[in-house]
Amino acid sequence: MTLFTSHRAPRAARLAATVVALVGLLAGAAAVPASATPAAGHPSAGQKVKYVALGDSYAYGFGAVHGSESYPALLDDRRDVVLTADLSRVGATTTDVVSSLNSARGALKHADLVTLSVGANDVDVTGLAAACSPDPRSVACAATFARVSALLQPGSSLLPSLVRTIDGVRRAAPNAQIVVTGYPLLADPTFGLPQSPEVNALAQQINAATVALNSTIAAAVAAVQGTGGNVLFVDVVPQFVGHGIGSADPWIHFGNVVSYHPTAAGYRAYAAAITAAVDVTRLRYAAAA
Repeated sequence: MTLFTSHRAPRAARLAATVVALVGLLAGAAAVPASATPAAGHPSAGQKVKYVALGDSYAYGFGAVHGSESYPALLDDRRDVVLTADLSRVGATTTDVVSSLNSARGALKHADLVTLSVGANDVDVTGLAAACSPDPRSVACAATFARVSALLQPGSSLLPSLVRTIDGVRRAAPNAQIVVTGYPLLADPTFGLPQSPEVNALAQQINAATVALNSTIAAAVAAVQGTGGNVLFVDVVPQFVGHGIGSADPWIHFGNVVSYHPTAAGYRAYAAAITAAVDVTRLRYAAAA
C-alpha cells in the first residue's frame, strides 16, 4: 500500500508555526560561513573542532547502507571537524542518553560541538507508523495513536525529560555548541497518487505527531537556552520537503527493515542542515583560544 499525504490539521499547523518561530530565534545567530578562511596567523589555524554525537537511530545512521553515511560520520569527514566520541545507538531514549554521558565524560568536557537527536523513541512515532501502515482502521493502530497522542500533550513527561536530557548534555559539555535536531515528516504532503480516506487520515495523524514532537523538542531547547545554555534547535523538516514517503524521490525508507529512517540522501540533508546552522569557523577560533 502506498502511504501518506495530507494537509495538516489546524492544531498541527499551529505547532508547525511554533517550531518555525523558535528555529528563527534559536538558529539565526550564525553569521560567518563554515567555509570562511581564518585570518592569517590566527592561533586556530589547523585546529579541528572536537565533536561528540549523541542520540537514537537517526543519529546512529540506521537506514544508511554504510555507517560512513550517518550524519556524524559526514560531519567527521569535514577537514575542520574530528569526531572524538559517537554515543548514538538504535532505540535510545532520553533516559538512555543521560545514562550514556558518564561513558564519555572526557570527550564531552573537551568537546567544541555536540549533536543530539532524541525524543522519537520516548513517544514511539515510528511505532505508530509501523502499527498503522498495515491497516489504518485496525485496533492496534487506534491504540498506538492514542498512546502517542497522550505523550505529546502538554503536561506529559516528554518535555521535562527532554529538558533534563539537554541540560545534562550542557553540563557535561560546558564549552560546546550543542545542536539538537528535530525529525522529518515521514509522509510527503505533496505527492499526487490516488489515496484512500484511511491513508489520508493516517498521514495526517503521523505528520501531526511529528510536528508536535518537533515543537516539544524546540520548547525544551528554548528552556535550556533560557538558563544560559549554548544550545540551538535545528529543524530538518524543510530539508525533506518533496522527499517523504510516497514522493518521486523519497529520502525516507519504507517497506524494509529500516523503514521510517533516512536514506543516505536523508542523512546528507541532516548534515547540511546542521552545518548551515553552526558556525564551525567560530568554533575553531574558540577551540584554539
